[in-house]
Amino acid sequence: MDGTIVTWGLSEEDNLRLLEQIKPAEMEPYKDIEEEELDFIQDPQLRTGILGETILIGRESESESSIYSKLAFSNGIARSTKLAVLEEQLDNYLDSTREIPRILARGNKLPWGRQKTLQKVGELLAFRGELNFHSELVETPDLYWAKPQLEEYYNRISKNLDVAVRITILNKKLDYANELAATLRSHLSEKHGLALEWGIIGLIAIEVVFGIIELVK
Repeated sequence: MDGTIVTWGLSEEDNLRLLEQIKPAEMEPYKDIEEEELDFIQDPQLRTGILGETILIGRESESESSIYSKLAFSNGIARSTKLAVLEEQLDNYLDSTREIPRILARGNKLPWGRQKTLQKVGELLAFRGELNFHSELVETPDLYWAKPQLEEYYNRISKNLDVAVRITILNKKLDYANELAATLRSHLSEKHGLALEWGIIGLIAIEVVFGIIELVK
């Protein structure tokens, strides 16, 4: 479970106060606050949409309230902030493994033991698991399937915040991270296999020594 707060027309102080009020309900919160800030104008004489970086909330039909258009824009903004959290997590992971390709290119041994290697592989698996929980990043919320106008607002704010482009970049980085994790797993397997081989050689050597001792007797 995760949550995002989108407010309309509140000051920064009000937003911080709201975050403090819900803090007791937080579980495993992110270290930093990810935020998107956009200007908006609400005027019944306008047509709802986006003009540049400004959201326009205009007059809706008699059967619809402006709250629905705000909800659609809010979901798009929340989509962007969730994506920003994942982007930061993956960038942190890639930063922690940045030297690995250079070390391998020089033919040097990794400065990591089995535990550290397993930890890095586990971090990536955890990230991929969390990414899969955010299905709304690549899917339109069910709410808008029967409301094409609201779906348009949702898609327009997503496009304005470059969500599709960022998802593509995130997937490319994830592909690279997966290749790196596969290399680490291969390194771990080879290292473990080599240790077993030396263990077997050691046992054979001991058996030979005992055999020689028996012959000498």
